[in-house]
Amino acid sequence: MATVTKGLPPENGMPQSRVATWLALASVTAVAACAPEDAVCAETCGTVVVDIGGAPETLLPVFAISVDALAIGSLMFLPLAEIGNDLNFVGDEGFQPRIARSWTFEDSVTIVFELDPRARWQDGRPVTARDIEFTFDLYRDPVINSNEADDLRSISAVTARDEHTVAFTFTRPYPEQFYDATYHTRIHPAHLLDTIPRASLRSHPMTRNPTGNGPYRFRRWDANQTVELVADTTFFLGRPGPARIVVQVVPDQNTIVTQ
Repeated sequence: MATVTKGLPPENGMPQSRVATWLALASVTAVAACAPEDAVCAETCGTVVVDIGGAPETLLPVFAISVDALAIGSLMFLPLAEIGNDLNFVGDEGFQPRIARSWTFEDSVTIVFELDPRARWQDGRPVTARDIEFTFDLYRDPVINSNEADDLRSISAVTARDEHTVAFTFTRPYPEQFYDATYHTRIHPAHLLDTIPRASLRSHPMTRNPTGNGPYRFRRWDANQTVELVADTTFFLGRPGPARIVVQVVPDQNTIVTQ
């Protein structure tokens, strides 16, 4: 039987915010992916429904502005590494490998990432260092006008050294280098996007029907109603727990609170 969640219970007498709801959902996914055979799976292998107040503006993370669009995109697209539960942004303590399986602080202004060779796009193509180069060029392009571009201004270069090795060079030493290299972006597919004119990308069908590298695949988007994602059973870090996530738009905030 499917498990349906209409928001999360209140904590300390206060209803949780939409941000907290998304964070809790991401946490359940991570636990189930690490231990798919344990008791958690019995509660999460059905359908999770998340109510939001307005339709996401895009499903491609580079164009995301709202919390909802960022969260939905994060279920389909991975970063190099994920910030830990303690939300540390100094150094790399607590960060968990995602597209990158390891990293080295080569000197005071260089971090070198080794990519996980198992990482795949959902069309079967491998994720490579070229995708990392492309992603950072995309986010910093003034034509794209990404909301995250200013947060990347201290990264002077992103350079592929080979298919699975990429180096980040910073303009100066500072404590949040690793955070800036990993937190603000989700890796985008160069082989699908690099031939599309940047000025046309925002209106391209990929923004509504994306091919990601994360634990969930896009299934459908009914404008101003629902976005449906399904678990990727071939996901290289392990099958996520909930088999299906349905994000439904409920403009009446009172309806969300009372469901």
